[in-house]
Amino acid sequence: MTQAKLRLHVSGEMAAQIMDGAGAAKSEQVHTVHFDTPDHALSAMKAFLRIRHLADRQVQTIRTPQGERDKLVEGDVPVVEASGPLGDILAHDLIPVFTTRHTRRHWSVEEAGQTVDVALDEGEIAAADRHVPIRDLVLTGAPSALVAVARRLAGNAQIAPLSKVERGYRLVGPAPLRLKATEVPLEATMTAAAAFQQITWSCLNQFRQNEDLLATRMAEPLHQARVALRRLRSAFSIFRPMLGDSGADLREGLRDLASELGQARDLDVLLLRAPQGPLGTRIRHAREAAHDAVAEVLVSDKTRGLLLDLAAWLHDGDWLRDEVRKTLREEPVTVFAQDALSRYRRKVKKGGKGLSTLEDEVRHDLRKDAKKLRYAAEFFSPLFAAEAPKRHRTFLGALETLQDHLGDLNDLATAPELLHRLGIRDEPGAADLLAKGRRKRLLREAEDAYDQLIDAKPFWA
Repeated sequence: MTQAKLRLHVSGEMAAQIMDGAGAAKSEQVHTVHFDTPDHALSAMKAFLRIRHLADRQVQTIRTPQGERDKLVEGDVPVVEASGPLGDILAHDLIPVFTTRHTRRHWSVEEAGQTVDVALDEGEIAAADRHVPIRDLVLTGAPSALVAVARRLAGNAQIAPLSKVERGYRLVGPAPLRLKATEVPLEATMTAAAAFQQITWSCLNQFRQNEDLLATRMAEPLHQARVALRRLRSAFSIFRPMLGDSGADLREGLRDLASELGQARDLDVLLLRAPQGPLGTRIRHAREAAHDAVAEVLVSDKTRGLLLDLAAWLHDGDWLRDEVRKTLREEPVTVFAQDALSRYRRKVKKGGKGLSTLEDEVRHDLRKDAKKLRYAAEFFSPLFAAEAPKRHRTFLGALETLQDHLGDLNDLATAPELLHRLGIRDEPGAADLLAKGRRKRLLREAEDAYDQLIDAKPFWA
């Protein structure tokens, strides 16, 4: 039976409540030292080496993308064999990078005839003089049971986007101000369904990582959180032939969440053009109120429940049992990707004809199609980029430029309504925020970018 893992962040109060109802939980103290080369070669290869100190033994683990290998060792000195995994790299000096110390309490619960292993970890991760707390609820078992158990134990807790290892390496470098999307590790051997799951988890992790940074009130993590939601919603659209109407309520919930964040983002953008003085002050106050509203939305049961519902549906939704679309789910991802990329390219090509003469609403539809084409191209790049790197760079460059220009035009088109909503459309200096003089130039540049995109050869053909 397929096993899945769900990691959640819980509060100290929630952890205490969970333990009150845990019954006969086993407990152990875990102290782990993670090693790497001075230039973090292991981390760059998605690998790690650790020595875990347990009550009666020390266990060294070397994990690579191909698997992991354990062996008993003595003390905190790694034992590396040249013939073993990563032997050529590990022959160089290894240094301790960070440590974790936590108490693990673990037990099992039953849910709908399924056994779910539960672990509650409490402690900290430390690197030099920096440290972060560990308070993780980790569930392992059948996908159909995980979210039900999670809700029974911790309500609508937050999904934890990073493992302990990832959090440890995060301590070593500069604190991130925002997290951009990373390449989704797709492989040609995957099915379309497996690729969709991988893409969706990547988008969800990007959202959650930026959500954790929104307390700074800076514009960039909010922008990247919105990008993550756009990528997520685009994935639903790109895979719609395979999904059908499954997950429609999730799409609606993600759209509403994106709208809540969008109001604050609009004010972030407007504030960049706002002059000093009374007008700028009013926009700044409106921006702070919008960020307050975002903070409330993100901690609400509605939002946290939505993300847990998404996790449950992703691994055990009705879309996985739809016999009508079974063939599409099992289709090689390369075939599905080629069809999707070609479909959206045709839509952009058709919708962008006569771009400079299009009505604002029609051009906005073109922008949405271009956005989906760009995200599809980014999602599926690992499948094709190595075979045609020059065509890949040219195509994505032209597509990104077109999307940027269409985004600027959309900002101009929506600015009057935003100023009206704020009650400042007739204020001194408000007309300058509309920047009408830029429209002709942006239309010309967008049309040029469209022509370059249509001339670019598809990198997936």
